[in-house]
Amino acid sequence: MNLEIIEKEHYQHVIFGNHQSRNSFSLDEVEPLQFLLKQKKAILWESSLPRTFCSGGNLKFYANHDLKTGKKANRKIRKFLNSFANHEALTLALVDGDCLGGGLEVLSAFDVVYATPSSLFSLWQRKIALSYGWGGGTRLEKRIGKQRLKDLSLSCALVDAYTAKNIGLIDGIFQRDKILEACEKRIEKENQLPQASFHFLKNFQRKEEAAFFEKIWGNPEHQKILERFRK
Repeated sequence: MNLEIIEKEHYQHVIFGNHQSRNSFSLDEVEPLQFLLKQKKAILWESSLPRTFCSGGNLKFYANHDLKTGKKANRKIRKFLNSFANHEALTLALVDGDCLGGGLEVLSAFDVVYATPSSLFSLWQRKIALSYGWGGGTRLEKRIGKQRLKDLSLSCALVDAYTAKNIGLIDGIFQRDKILEACEKRIEKENQLPQASFHFLKNFQRKEEAAFFEKIWGNPEHQKILERFRK
């Protein structure tokens, strides 16, 4: 199995390590990860491979299957990543190495992305004559904006961690010996905050803003906070 899933007190720690395919993402990872989404618990994801977070889709798989099978696999992966992006708890990626092509589409499904200074990023789908296939275009546009997404996609540029941080592709840069601690602190901080509005704020929809506010007004967490102000 390419995935090791460790249950922690406040989060689920996913360690991805497919040495044969340089951490390409495939259907082999989707099924065991579906289980994680059924639990309302934070997810921390990292790679066990040196210098590689995710190299994209498994090109060997697609080369050895017909077009119909390839399209079907992509639909299942896209559906999973859309569900992952909508997870009811915090998702955090720890990147220490290259994240390329479809790997960035996987990365786009996380709420928070921390990386080491030596990490590199590239949307190189165009190099293999493709576009975004797993819903990453939509998610990345929300994260970095339409023009930056277009520039990175058309140029297939390789960007370092500091550039990625400046354009909003990642959220923080930490040294290798400090990054896991930073991730755990972020999860700890999240767990200390009220959870009633988390999912809505994570997936904010303008047309639902007022209705959701009215719906959760007076929820138990809110009432508990108001109690402090009652004389």
